[in-house]
Amino acid sequence: MMDKMNVVTFRATSHVLGAVVRASQPDAPMTVDHVAATGIRLRDGANLHLQALIDPGQLQVVQVDYDTRVFYRPQLFSVVGGRAEQQTVGAVTASLGAGAAVTVTLPVATTGAIEAFVHVSGGALTESIVRAVPIANGATNGNAGLILGAGVYTLVVLVPGYATVILTDTLP
Repeated sequence: MMDKMNVVTFRATSHVLGAVVRASQPDAPMTVDHVAATGIRLRDGANLHLQALIDPGQLQVVQVDYDTRVFYRPQLFSVVGGRAEQQTVGAVTASLGAGAAVTVTLPVATTGAIEAFVHVSGGALTESIVRAVPIANGATNGNAGLILGAGVYTLVVLVPGYATVILTDTLP
């Protein structure tokens, strides 16, 4: 019986992006080089066929207690206090504003200042970009500067306390 599993997380927020166990030495810690040396392909949970490749430099591997639910829907979880905990599934959104900013919007106001992260790929980009988006205490949105050309972009939105969201936005 396995007691531990390794989860691949987004380093800045500890959102779970994938999970892995191995039959031999199931409790042995793994590294990004073991499981995602070229990055991890993240797929949306809403079957919209959206995908994003998260660069290995944005990843870490954390060992947590074994939980089968994490294998089926890893994007619902985040590592909190060394445990994989299910996050709120809410109406978190992000949008690109006229090619000069990315805005993250939450369904309810924050109870303290937080920092969301948005991974942007596609469109006119040759490499993905990650932006920290500060959201002030009591606010429902925040934004960060981001210069982009025309195109269809895939956004992976990682907000503390919320499940990971993948969506697209188009800049004309």
